[in-house]
Amino acid sequence: MNRPKGLANSRLPIAAICYRLFAICHPAPRTSRRCIGSMALRVSSRSGHRFRSRMAGYLLLEVLLALAILTIVVVLVFRIIQTTVRVTTDVQYLQAEQEHADGLYELLRKHFDSMPRTAKFQTRSLRNALELVFLEAPFRFSWTPGGPQFGSTVIAARRQADGRYTLAVMQEPEDASVSYATSGDPANAKWVPIVSGLRDCNWRFFDGRTREWKTDWKDPGVKPTLFECTFEVSGQVGPTRAVFRWPVAATEQ
Repeated sequence: MNRPKGLANSRLPIAAICYRLFAICHPAPRTSRRCIGSMALRVSSRSGHRFRSRMAGYLLLEVLLALAILTIVVVLVFRIIQTTVRVTTDVQYLQAEQEHADGLYELLRKHFDSMPRTAKFQTRSLRNALELVFLEAPFRFSWTPGGPQFGSTVIAARRQADGRYTLAVMQEPEDASVSYATSGDPANAKWVPIVSGLRDCNWRFFDGRTREWKTDWKDPGVKPTLFECTFEVSGQVGPTRAVFRWPVAATEQ
């Protein structure tokens, strides 16, 4: 059966199509045709309106769902970026603190490796701080070229205002008129900080005669076999233990 002309491409709702098919199959007077046509148009307009309303409702729901999904994705991406930045910052901070610890160990190692046999050593406690006093020792903490290279060196962990410690060094030439290393007068002290922000810094000295570790050393005529420095840098997991020997080295003039 052939479809009526224009019926195949019609976009009218099903009810309007049914009315038109009825009019074609059952011819009626002109007046009836007009009534049927008007009824078909009214039905088609109502159906079209409902169809458009339904389509508009679906579009609004889709937009809301899309916005909700987009919001969730943006929040997740922001959290991922925030976590990545925080982890990267923590890693960089730990690397910087580890570099401080490595630098401190290297400075102390160079100091003890260059210590001659004739050098003298003892400790003293001033203002609740342990000081390591080296006499007739080469300077390994000098960054000024052309300055004194031999004399007295004092190493001490000095407490900061925030409760942490700063490992500081003071070096004096042999011909110093007033020596802090021998007198202990704070007016003559010119401390140079090496590392700041230490959580803790402790020293111990191994006595080869008794095979024991000591927390101080009062006899300048005998030297410790080993020096132990235990320090903790901010951000480290646990303290760092560094042990140094007293080797025999040539005296630097």
